[in-house]
Amino acid sequence: PSAEPAVAETAEDAEFVVNTVNPAYGHNPYTVQNGECGEAGDFTHLTPWFVVNHDTTAQDALGRTDKILVHEWAKLRWGVFEEYGYPGDEKFPMFYYKSTWGPNGQEDVLKPNFCTSIEVTGTSQDISTGGVCTDDAATGLPNEKCYFLPDKDNQVASSYMALPFLDSVTDFCDDDSEDTIHHAELPTKHNLYCDGKSTWAVISENEDFANGANEATEIPDTTPEFIIVKPQNARYVVVMDVSASMLPKPPTMIDRAISLQDAAKRWLKYEVTDGTEVALVTFSDVEPSGNPFIYDLTKVDDQSREEMVAAIDTMDFRGQTCIGCGLDWALNWNGGLKDTVGGVLILITDGVQKCSTNNGCLSIGDMTDEIVDRQVRVVTIALGPDADPELEQLAIKTGGKSYFIDDSSGPGNINDAFSGSQTYQPGDVLGNTNTVVHQKDITPVIAGEAVLGIYDIDASIGRDVTVQVEVKSRNNNCAQPLSITLVSPDQDPNHSVDVTYQCTAADFGVFRHQFTDLAAEGRWIYKITPQEDLDSISIKVESKSREESTEPIMTKCWIATGSQEIDTNVNVKLAVVAQVTQGTKPVIGANVIAEVERPADADGNPYPPMVLELADNGSGADKIKNDGTYSRYFAKFTGKGRYSVKCQVAGDESTGVNGGFTGDRVYPQVPDPHSPLCCGSNALSPDATVTKTGNFTRQAAGGGFQVMNEVEVGVDKIPPGQVTDLTVVDITIDAITVEFTAPGNDLDSNDTAAEYIIKYSSTSGNLTGGNFDLTDFNTLITKENLIDSSLEPVNGGSIKQIKIKSATFDLDRKYMLAMKAKDEAGNYSPVSNKAQVYIHQDSAVSTTFPPPIGCSDNLSFTSGDTFPESHISCYDSNSKEVPFSSGDTLISSGTSCIFMATGHITEGLVIEMYCSDNTWVVSIMHS
Repeated sequence: PSAEPAVAETAEDAEFVVNTVNPAYGHNPYTVQNGECGEAGDFTHLTPWFVVNHDTTAQDALGRTDKILVHEWAKLRWGVFEEYGYPGDEKFPMFYYKSTWGPNGQEDVLKPNFCTSIEVTGTSQDISTGGVCTDDAATGLPNEKCYFLPDKDNQVASSYMALPFLDSVTDFCDDDSEDTIHHAELPTKHNLYCDGKSTWAVISENEDFANGANEATEIPDTTPEFIIVKPQNARYVVVMDVSASMLPKPPTMIDRAISLQDAAKRWLKYEVTDGTEVALVTFSDVEPSGNPFIYDLTKVDDQSREEMVAAIDTMDFRGQTCIGCGLDWALNWNGGLKDTVGGVLILITDGVQKCSTNNGCLSIGDMTDEIVDRQVRVVTIALGPDADPELEQLAIKTGGKSYFIDDSSGPGNINDAFSGSQTYQPGDVLGNTNTVVHQKDITPVIAGEAVLGIYDIDASIGRDVTVQVEVKSRNNNCAQPLSITLVSPDQDPNHSVDVTYQCTAADFGVFRHQFTDLAAEGRWIYKITPQEDLDSISIKVESKSREESTEPIMTKCWIATGSQEIDTNVNVKLAVVAQVTQGTKPVIGANVIAEVERPADADGNPYPPMVLELADNGSGADKIKNDGTYSRYFAKFTGKGRYSVKCQVAGDESTGVNGGFTGDRVYPQVPDPHSPLCCGSNALSPDATVTKTGNFTRQAAGGGFQVMNEVEVGVDKIPPGQVTDLTVVDITIDAITVEFTAPGNDLDSNDTAAEYIIKYSSTSGNLTGGNFDLTDFNTLITKENLIDSSLEPVNGGSIKQIKIKSATFDLDRKYMLAMKAKDEAGNYSPVSNKAQVYIHQDSAVSTTFPPPIGCSDNLSFTSGDTFPESHISCYDSNSKEVPFSSGDTLISSGTSCIFMATGHITEGLVIEMYCSDNTWVVSIMHS
C-alpha cells in the first residue's frame, strides 16, 4: 500500500511501538509505566509476529488478542495496573492465603491471586515438571515454578486486568457492583500502587469519563482504520529573541545574545543532517524593523550551512519582547511554515511578554490553538529565570520539549537543548545513531590550571568518535592558544591526540576532532591547558556503535510527572527517570546520577545542583527491579522558578545486560517454562543470562520543569515515601526476618524518617487505607516483639532489617504485615505493600481450590476377541491432540475422544465421547 508523508508522527512519541521480539519474553505485549496510579503509561510494545498473527497463532498461544490489547490500553491510557500475581514474586505472589472464620476460628485456604468477580477455577502446576507444586520455606507459598492454570470455560465477568484472555471477561473490577466486585485485599500491583481502589474507580476519574463524558453506547463497527505514513525530512524554524534584554547589562553583564548565536551556529554547522529544511526568524517588538526572516526555509547542504551561520552574525538586538509575534511570523509569513501542516519550532527567549503597544501584541496563549491545530511541535528554550512562564505549557500542549538554561551554566546546556530537537528528524537504525559518551562544563577556567577528565570507549561503541571542545571567552577571541591532549588507553602516541587550538569568532569557539579509525577500547584521558583566564570550557564526546550491525549502550533521561508546571502545595510526585539499554535489553547495575539545577534563593544566591543517585531496586519511584529503568523522586524544591535535569551513567565490572526486556506481561493462556512470566517486582529471573558490559560512560539531557508557586523552604509538606518492598526473607523457630528499603524523610530521599510504624493482622483489608490506623483488628509491632534488631530508622535508600519473635504469631495461621513511615513534621507515608507470615507446623501446603470443571480419563475399554486391536485419541476444542493416560487426571471440557476397536473408522466398534462440563456424552458411531 502507498504511504502518506508523516506530519507530526515520530517513533519517539509513539504510543504503540512495533519492534523486534526479545527471546526472554517472547511475543507477549507489554506496557512501560513509570508514572503513578491514574497517569498514562509511556508506550505499549507489540512484536511483528503478534500483529501479523493476531487472529491465528498468537490467539492460540496468548488468548483473545483483542482483549489483551484492551488490557494493555487500560495501562497505557488510564494508568491502571495488573490484577494478578507472578510465580514466586516477593511482592505480588501467584498465590495467597484467604482467611475465613467458622466454628473452629480462622481458617486459611491457599487461593490464586486474581481479582475476579467470582472465584476462578483451575489447577496449580509446577510448570517445569508438570507435577505437583512445592512451597517456599521462607513464605509458606508455592515457589516460583508454580503456576495457576485457569480453566478456559470459567464464567468470571471481571477483570480485564486479571484474565483478559477468558471469553467470559467483559468488565473491569468495580467498587460498587456486586457482579464485578473489587478485592482490595489481594496482593496485586494495582492494589499497591492505587491504594486498594478498583480499576474502574481509577478509570472513571480519567478525563475520558469524568463528569459523565463518553457514556456507554453501542458501536456497530469497531474495525480499526490504519493509515501508513513514512518519515520525511523535518522542517525547522528557529525563532530567536533579539530584544534588548538579551544583551549584557550591569551588574551581571551576562551576554545571552552570544550564547544564543553560538549555540545556533554550532547546531547548524555540525548537527543538522543534509536535506533537513531550516528557516531562521527573529522577533522583538510588535512591528519588525525589517524582514524578520534572516534566512528562508531551505534544505541544508554545505553551502546553505555557511550562509545560515553568516546570517546569524547579522542579528540586531534591540526593542522589547513580543513572543507571539515571532510565533505568528514563523507560522504565517513567507519563508516559514506558511500554508503547511507539521514542522518544528525552536523558540528561544529570555524575557516575559512585553510590547511597546497593545495593538498586535500577540502572546504565547494567543498562538497556542493555531500551533496545535497545525500539528507543529515547539521546543522551548528559556534563557535565565525570567523567561515567559507560558513556555513550558506551550511545549507540553504541542508535544514538544522544554529546556531551562541557567546563566551560570556553561554552553553544554544550551547545546543539549538544540540537540534535543534532533529527535524529530527521521530516525535511523541504532547502529548509526550518535550517543553522548561524556559531557562536562568547566567554569570559570584559570590560566595555567589544567582541566583533566576521563571517558570510556566500551565494546559497544568506537566508530566515528567525535571530541568537541567549546571555549568561551570575551568576544569569542582567545589571546592565547590552549593545548588539548587525548591519551589513548594504550598510551601509544600514534593513537593519541596532541594539538593546540586558539578560539576565534569565525569558528565560534568550537574545536572538533573526529577519529577516522575505530577509537581504541578502554579508558581515555583528556587534558586541556589554557594560557589565559576563560569564561568556560565545555567538552563533549560522541560515538556511534562499533559496527553498523551492532547496537550501542544508550540512555534516555526525563522527568516523570503529569505536567511541566508544578505546584508544590498539592501532592506532587516528581520522579527523575533514566533508561539504560542496549537495543531492547536493559542494562542493570549501572551507577546513574541526576543533576538538578535549581533557582537561586530570595537574595539571588545560586544553589548548587542537587545530585540524586537514581536506583533500579524496585522501591520508591522505581517500580520494577533490574529492568534498566533507574529513578528517584525529587523533593528538594528551593523556590519558585525553573529547574533543569541531566543524567550521567557509568558502568563497571558489576554492570551487565539483562537478557530480557522490561515491562508487564498479560497473564498467558499457555504458560511457557522457557519464557517466565514477567515482570512482577523483579525483571531478572534466577536463571537469566547477564553479559558484562565493562566500563562505559553516557550522558543525556532530561529537560526542565517550572515550579509555579512560592516555596516555603522551612516548611515540610512532603511525607516519607511508600515502602513497596516489605518482604519476609526468613522464618526460623526463633524469628521472622523482615526487610525493606528504608524511605527517606521526603519520599525516597537519602535522609532519615522519624519513625516506622509496623502492624500485623489476619487480613490485608485490616491494613489497607484508613483501616491501618484503627486498633480493633490489627496489632502494633513494638521493641518487645523484636530480637537482635530495632525499629530505629536508617538513611533513606538503605536496607532495614528487623527480626520479629516467632512466638508473636500462632502456628499454621496466616498473618499480614504492613507499615507506614512518619517524618518529624507529622507527615505519614501511604501504607506499604503487604507481606505474609505463615509458620507451618510441618511443610505441608494446603492447595484447596474450587472443584475444576472437566471429565475423568480414568476409563477402561475391552475390545474383545473379534477385533483385538484398539486405540483411543482425544482432541481439544482447537483440534489439538490431548495425551490420554491411565491415571486419574482431568480431560478439559470441550474435548472429544474417539475409541476405535480396530483403529479403523469403518469397521469394528467406534465410540465418540464428548466432555461437557463434568460429564461424558457418549455416541456409538459404528458397531
